[in-house]
Amino acid sequence: MAAAESKQVRIGSTTALLLIAQVVTLGVSFATSVLLARALGPAGKGQLTLLLQIPGTIAMFAGLGIPAANAYFVGRRVHGVGVTLGNSLLAAAAATLVGLPIYLVLTRGPGAPPGGFPLVPVMLVAAVLPLSLLVSFVSGIGTALQQLPRQAAASLLGALASTVLVALAFITHRLDLGIAAAASPLMLTITFLVLVTGVERARTDPVRVSVTALREASGYSLKSYFAGLTSFLNYRQDVFVVGYLAGNAQLGLYSIAVTFAELLWYLPNALSTTILSKSMAAQHEAGAQFTARSSRITVALMIVLAGVSALVIRPVLTLLYTGKFVDSAAAFYWLLPGVIMLGIVKILSSYLAAHGKLYPLLGLLSAGVNLVANLLLVPRLGIVGAAVSSSISYTLMGVILIGLYRRETGARLRALLVLDREDLRAIRQSLASYLPGERGPDEALPR
Repeated sequence: MAAAESKQVRIGSTTALLLIAQVVTLGVSFATSVLLARALGPAGKGQLTLLLQIPGTIAMFAGLGIPAANAYFVGRRVHGVGVTLGNSLLAAAAATLVGLPIYLVLTRGPGAPPGGFPLVPVMLVAAVLPLSLLVSFVSGIGTALQQLPRQAAASLLGALASTVLVALAFITHRLDLGIAAAASPLMLTITFLVLVTGVERARTDPVRVSVTALREASGYSLKSYFAGLTSFLNYRQDVFVVGYLAGNAQLGLYSIAVTFAELLWYLPNALSTTILSKSMAAQHEAGAQFTARSSRITVALMIVLAGVSALVIRPVLTLLYTGKFVDSAAAFYWLLPGVIMLGIVKILSSYLAAHGKLYPLLGLLSAGVNLVANLLLVPRLGIVGAAVSSSISYTLMGVILIGLYRRETGARLRALLVLDREDLRAIRQSLASYLPGERGPDEALPR
């Protein structure tokens, strides 16, 4: 490989920084999860999980693919930052006006689950809807501007603020569903303020609404919308099925299994964000090489992490969450195959999205399979049925997406899944470069 080409596909400081920030954020968020579970118990944890999922799902429906469109059109220099920000603020306000009545119907009205939700937590969590919309819209702009370190810092600061609130309430024995519900709006507020400050500093045009820009972005936005929406439903519909059909206590156990399973996503999340940001400006060949190396490294590390996690999950659950949550381990085991496949999906789909290749029907197919499997298996197997359903749908999506990526780039299957000697050498050099007193070549992990 030529030196110039190696520089194009190297995997280094930016991804390392994102990964470190995400790991720290993970640790902070994980601590919050432990405190909430210990204070609320399985039933209370399940109730909180379902309550927070409702505005998150509404925001996904109401977002109309705007985050991806913001990243694409600002990244391609088609729309200015000011116009995109103005349109985003207008869209967030309109979506909130439409979404809030739906939220109230699902939390306090006829659409509420058995037992419903208390009024105070419902009112606090209502703020999650507009805030999550704003965070996602502005994050899209920040991704286009390659403000990835700021995005990582925003998530970390938001998580820290949330954890401080929960920890103080836990220490003073005041941690109930109301205070737990307030933690998410606080986290999103801090995150949004940090993100929008960075976007404002990069803005050179005035903040305004442009109908022309909205129209131009609508085609890409709608394609991205259906792809993102079906993927989101594929990831989260099991929460609703378990919550409505199996009850809060079972959902509380399942939420902990999902929390542990999602720990394995931090590497592909960091890499996929980098791929989306950098592939917009890279040549197809360089971006494809970068993506293939990312995929190989992701597969290898996730398999190792999955094996270690499977060995330690039961004692860890008992130690951190008490014996009340040890039954979460069974669902965790069945989630692992799907989580590994989903790591590959995150890597490959980011490259394809950066080049305008979106596959909404794939997400729809996978979400449909997941829903049918959930409805069949959850009443019979409980949270294990939900985990099996997720793994089936994630694996289906992964197999099909690998085929689509290979058709687009001509990549061999081995090039996506199996580490080669160059990868091992590059990983060693990256690790060496972060040791005290060492300064290895910056080419191993995706930048």
